Amino acid sequence: MLTVEFANGSVMLNGALLILPAERGALVQIIGEPSRVSHTQYNSILTWDDDGIFAYQIPENEQLRSFAVAIDREGYNFSPKNIFPGLLSVEGAVVTRNSTVSSINDAISLKAFVAQEDEDEDDDIVFWELASKDCILYLTTKGAAKQLTTLNLDMKEEEDEFEDIQ
Repeated sequence: MLTVEFANGSVMLNGALLILPAERGALVQIIGEPSRVSHTQYNSILTWDDDGIFAYQIPENEQLRSFAVAIDREGYNFSPKNIFPGLLSVEGAVVTRNSTVSSINDAISLKAFVAQEDEDEDDDIVFWELASKDCILYLTTKGAAKQLTTLNLDMKEEEDEFEDIQ
């Protein structure tokens, strides 16, 4: 069974450490080749359908800038066909489809996911952020019940780093 642990701005997959940016080959060595690859203007998105995992790759250099786990189904063309079937945790707190942002925040105690306002997105979707030095862990929820949909670790963009300095 696949285990994914998000902690301290990195991710452990079956005990193997993945720090962003990471080479595509490092992730492939851990979980195998992706089921498919989707291309957008700015990214290639690698999808592991059976594992409920996807990753954003910078096309020019094959470095991964984001790693994500599908907790619920989403309707994007790159979304995994299945949800993540393994064991998932954030900073030591177990996360399941039935977890809530509040229960995760209570379990990780010293840190907390904070809701981000995004006027461009559907009102039904909320992005929650937990920042570390070099990365941001995003938790996405949907609907009035704030059902968890994805957990993804992203590299901080230059503008994110600039905002931290101000």
